[in-house]
Amino acid sequence: MSEDKELQNRFVEGLGRRARAGVKFNPVPAERVFDRINELGLVTPFAGLHATFLNLYKSSGKMINELLEKSASLPNSSRYRAFLDVFREIYNAYEGALGDEIDFNDMINKATEYIEEGRYRSPYTHILVDEFQDISYSRYRLLRALLDQNPSARLFCVGDDWQSIYRFNGGDVSIMTEFERYFDPCEVLPLDRTFRFDDRLCEFSTRFILKNPNQIRKHLTTNIKSKNPSVTLIWSEDIESTISGILSNIESAEDEPSEAMILGRYNHQRPSNLSSLNRRFTKLSLEYRTVHSAKGAEADYVIVVGLTSASPRNVYAFPSEFADDPILDLVLAKKEEVQNAEERRLFYVAVTRAKKQVYLIASGNHPSVFAMEVEKEGYDMIVDNPRAKRDVLCPDCGTGVIVNRRGDYGEFYSCSNYPYCAYRPPPCPKCNAGFLRSVGENYQCSDDSCSFIASKCPRCEDGYLIERMGYSRFLGCSNYPDCRYTKQLRTR
Repeated sequence: MSEDKELQNRFVEGLGRRARAGVKFNPVPAERVFDRINELGLVTPFAGLHATFLNLYKSSGKMINELLEKSASLPNSSRYRAFLDVFREIYNAYEGALGDEIDFNDMINKATEYIEEGRYRSPYTHILVDEFQDISYSRYRLLRALLDQNPSARLFCVGDDWQSIYRFNGGDVSIMTEFERYFDPCEVLPLDRTFRFDDRLCEFSTRFILKNPNQIRKHLTTNIKSKNPSVTLIWSEDIESTISGILSNIESAEDEPSEAMILGRYNHQRPSNLSSLNRRFTKLSLEYRTVHSAKGAEADYVIVVGLTSASPRNVYAFPSEFADDPILDLVLAKKEEVQNAEERRLFYVAVTRAKKQVYLIASGNHPSVFAMEVEKEGYDMIVDNPRAKRDVLCPDCGTGVIVNRRGDYGEFYSCSNYPYCAYRPPPCPKCNAGFLRSVGENYQCSDDSCSFIASKCPRCEDGYLIERMGYSRFLGCSNYPDCRYTKQLRTR
């Protein structure tokens, strides 16, 4: 008998003895068992990908054969086919394990089938949908079936496409932004007045979100007026002490108890000293939330942490620089062409949780493109220790800045708009710590402590001239052999 089998038998025997002794068991729910296994890092990325794909697959209403046909024309189609072959077996096993039970997606899909097949007749003449910006295709099909079955029924939807942040869970913002295409004839009325925050934050948040031209355009207004900017941008690497300073200023300025909410892009960004901060600032009700979980919540003051780009020591950026496995695109809503579209909406959700003031804590060493945007473009806000003067603008796209990154072969510099802009400046050949930036007709090292300077190659302009030795000394392009420009050095 194998050791594992022996341990299993002993475990079962132990359970039996306890049951005979009258011990009442309190089984751990399956969901909690899985959460614990996941916390221990025992769920492999491959298993996690299948779990995510399973949920999205059932929500999308697509069939595996349809996905196989779609993926056949995609690059690396063999990978898609291999994945779908494995997924088919997992899906069949999952459905077999469900038996007569149904999951949440089944509840939506089966309800739709019952209506479409006439097995259910809806008595409802008015259908109300809240948070419509988060609707998925399967839920749209359910609404469509109800309306088709009873043409006299009236549909009333309330939502804000500026706060659509759940594509990863099956949400499809296009169903709202193209509402007329899905539910014609219809009438769309803008809700363009906020009662939460003042005119300065209203202007700041509206300007930021409408950088995405595909969002529904509306002019948000408010009756609350402010004499001073409602947003403060703080460049800092010491997050916890910066938060402490902010809370100290808030408490000293407030006569009445106030609420403060710390928001981060990820769960692990919760300040480690949050308990001590709560004990220290007794006039403040303080909590930490992720931005996703804070949608619908509000507080007097909001502190947004984690505004950083990915770096060798921290891959958790805001906007996120994680790329979903392309396989998920088979079952996700069509990806928006606007860069960081959903992350931009997530940032909008973060700043609009505040009723009085927003504090943005951003990394100066690895700056978030969002933090750089609001500073460089002169948004209405207070800036602590302006960074804009120190940034090097990308010469290719003209909107990103050069940032430090880490790849499979070590550290390198590239445009902050990567992968939408692939520019990578050459590293400094002298110190190998900085990168070469354009200064007039020369290239200079970005590290002020390095004295390297060289003339630009007049032919390719990407390279710089360095001294070489042939039959005599001459200047040649650093991009040799791709660029063969040379210039003889005069000898005395």
